[in-house]
Amino acid sequence: MEKLLTVSIAAYNVELFLETTLHSLEGSTELLDKIEILIINDGSTDETVHIAEKWEKRYPDTYKVVTKENGGHGSTLNYAIQNARGKYLRMLDGDDWYDTDAFESFVRMLTHTNADLVLTPYKRIYVPDGHVEIVNRHSLQCNQEYIMSNGTFTLLENPHAAELTVKTSLLRKNRVRITEHCCYTDDMLVFFASLFSKTVIKYENNVYQYRIGIQGQSVSDEGRLHHWRDGSRVVKDILRETAPYICTYSQEKRQFVYRILCNTLSFQYNTLLLIEDIDKVKKMADELSKTIEYYNGEFSDYLMQHCIWKRFLENLLFLIPHQYLKDKRNAVVVFGAGKTGEKAVRVLLKENITVIAVLDNQEDKWGTECQGVPIVSPQNGILEKEALYFIAVLHGADTVQIQLRSMGIQDKDIVNPFSRER
Repeated sequence: MEKLLTVSIAAYNVELFLETTLHSLEGSTELLDKIEILIINDGSTDETVHIAEKWEKRYPDTYKVVTKENGGHGSTLNYAIQNARGKYLRMLDGDDWYDTDAFESFVRMLTHTNADLVLTPYKRIYVPDGHVEIVNRHSLQCNQEYIMSNGTFTLLENPHAAELTVKTSLLRKNRVRITEHCCYTDDMLVFFASLFSKTVIKYENNVYQYRIGIQGQSVSDEGRLHHWRDGSRVVKDILRETAPYICTYSQEKRQFVYRILCNTLSFQYNTLLLIEDIDKVKKMADELSKTIEYYNGEFSDYLMQHCIWKRFLENLLFLIPHQYLKDKRNAVVVFGAGKTGEKAVRVLLKENITVIAVLDNQEDKWGTECQGVPIVSPQNGILEKEALYFIAVLHGADTVQIQLRSMGIQDKDIVNPFSRER
């Protein structure tokens, strides 16, 4: 029996969460008749498979357990793409869940569309404090199908895997294959679904409930350090795969999917900032830039213009040390004592560059320290005429640059990776 929708669940050692996940999909008989739930046990060593099999026995026409050797999230998506019975496919991590009522309503709506790509809002559930954030993006009118043409791309933001439902046949027709033994591969699904879709519709159903803050989660600092190469690998594989044909798409569509890659790489560059070994970070950043340029020079230019975290990291690793030595600077002054400033100071100190002060406009920070460097008011921080001023303020960087100019600092002495004046 063909189904309307297949939900692909990546299940690896999720015994603590899987019961809640599977229960959230248990709706009316009408719903269960329309959906297929693939619980793909990715080599779990806990009770995951036994929990899954219990649900398969209860609803054998809806829940299906597949046990395979561990291959990572991408391998579960590859299985689903090849074996799903649903007209549409969407994913669900084994430690997340769906809002049951919203899901049932969504499936009913799905019967009335033939769009290639279907987007829905989702919720981020922050585990430590229970905070809930509704993520409702894209300036599309709900329940209205759009052709993926130039005007539509301006209405779309970077899709997230939690928002996305796509025609299974579209993925098969274009032979989409996701990188295995690698994290962050849901970005590949988003990229290819967005690239190949010709029509899109948005429904106002907060279906996906995305749990954030679980220990060891791939998006946690711990997980990012463990999988620090994976974001780069995802982008490299996408660029290599699409190099022969990406130029056949319109410039507007290329820039739309470039935004997705830019978002992936922003996460990757932020991950590199967590690594203590600066030589390793330099090597990785340099290799990544060369690979991107090799496969897609247009995207390389786009990335430099739009990926602020690439500019931030490369300014710290390459530009400032070069200027520091070439111009015989006495020191660097960092403007911004927040998390971004802390990252900047830490990297500069590891580069053996003298940071004499951190400037900040918040009076309550004056007299304290950032990575052992004194935080002072901007008026008291102009200590060295030959200093280089690095702006580490994510929001309002251009305003800070104007402030420095008003204090007599020339633009040649200011490095502003977050500037919008470019």
